[in-house]
Amino acid sequence: MNDRANEDKRRRKKANAAESAVSLIKDGMVIGLGSGSTAEIAVRKIGDRIKEEELEILGVPTSIRTEKLAIECGVPLTTLSEHPALDMCIDGADQVDARLNLIKGGWGSHTREKIVSYATKKLVICVEEEKIVKQLNMPVPLEVLSYAVEMVEIQVKKTGWNVCFKSRQKQRGIFYNGAREPGNRCRFWRYT
Repeated sequence: MNDRANEDKRRRKKANAAESAVSLIKDGMVIGLGSGSTAEIAVRKIGDRIKEEELEILGVPTSIRTEKLAIECGVPLTTLSEHPALDMCIDGADQVDARLNLIKGGWGSHTREKIVSYATKKLVICVEEEKIVKQLNMPVPLEVLSYAVEMVEIQVKKTGWNVCFKSRQKQRGIFYNGAREPGNRCRFWRYT
């Protein structure tokens, strides 16, 4: 199978995962809107359902990018201040193991994703089968307040983890410039 056919197949799998998650949404729900490629597909499908079924749904975005997309797709937004308990959150993950441990945050919205997922009654993680592994083995992203980067790096290194990349490095076709919302920094770590 050529690269284009593989990519088309992967996109269909992402779309199927997102559609399955979006089918769980009921009228009147307040939904956490995740970040990343599969979560973006879910946001588009939520927008379609709102238009087609005239559902009254509110979304709490986990990133500025998701917020812009939700507005574009006609998904009404709210905040955790207005709705501190969410019915459900739909998000993706970079890897999942057999015990349902996850590596998330490759898109850099760590803090907001974690806060929104903490506030939800039901967390729905959409992944295609390629992301399911026996043992988690990819770099773990960690968002750090910009004024504390060096101190956090020192503390994390003491536990046996090492930074494997940080500024302007390319991973999976995406340049990570190290900057995250709102001006926080991101470092990717491997256990050694």
